[in-house]
Amino acid sequence: IALDPRTNEVLAMASSPTYDPNWFSQVPSPNPQMRNWAIDPNRQNAALEAVNQQLRETQERLLYAATHDDLTGLVVRAALEEAIADDLLLAPDRLRALLMIDIDHFKQVNDSFGHHVGDAFLQEIARRLRAAASPTDDVARRGGDEFTVYLRNVDSPAEAMHRAELLLRAIARPMT
Repeated sequence: IALDPRTNEVLAMASSPTYDPNWFSQVPSPNPQMRNWAIDPNRQNAALEAVNQQLRETQERLLYAATHDDLTGLVVRAALEEAIADDLLLAPDRLRALLMIDIDHFKQVNDSFGHHVGDAFLQEIARRLRAAASPTDDVARRGGDEFTVYLRNVDSPAEAMHRAELLLRAIARPMT
């Protein structure tokens, strides 16, 4: 497979290092119609477009898997750190807040009720944090029972405290 280095799109497919677009015509085939189909440039282009689409979809899935937590769907620590760095470069003078949330005694949930309950608990915490955060905030799972919320826009430290209290109230509600 030959890839365009700028777009990662498939330019050619061949079984040898040098691509010959007529390679198929040199292979003996009991079906001449198949040979004609394979050497038709329109069909080759359609095949390459399909491969490129599959490649793009695979790249999107891999990027999502690399930047999101499997269990909660939240961004992972490394992706959050990159987003924070980018945000700081774009608007260095804007007031922000970074909230670190650790779930106390989470190990007891896993030990007492099993990991499937612990996983459901973490998923519910993530859902509640996303619901309570504003659309511009980033909610991430740092790992285990640790979460981070990055408040991108706050007017004052008092507002940051108020929003932190709202997030804590959201996750402190009893689980049903």
